[in-house]
Amino acid sequence: MEQSLKRLEEQEQKYSAELDAALTEYTGLREQAQSVDPVQLYETKQTIRPVKEQEAENRAQQVYGEKYSPLLMFDSKKTVSRMLHEDIERQAVRRMVRQTQKEQHLNKRKNKGPER
Repeated sequence: MEQSLKRLEEQEQKYSAELDAALTEYTGLREQAQSVDPVQLYETKQTIRPVKEQEAENRAQQVYGEKYSPLLMFDSKKTVSRMLHEDIERQAVRRMVRQTQKEQHLNKRKNKGPER
């Protein structure tokens, strides 16, 4: 049991380091993405995310075997979401979409001219 615990601790350290590296890479990519349409970027991320989450979940199941915990995986997903400030991003994108729709609606009304 002590060997297993030691092995799990080593794996935790390894994956923690990988997470730190991934977050650093994400930050760099996020800076590059400043020139990209934020709504399109958000939609693309939402398309890719389920596949990547499933890959991570499968990998965790392989590593932890019977000790795998779906509840822990759920908590991990929420933690990652919080670390990436996804709630703030989602709200900002929704605001941008509403603003764009509002502007388009106003432009259509202006282009129609006065009704008689």
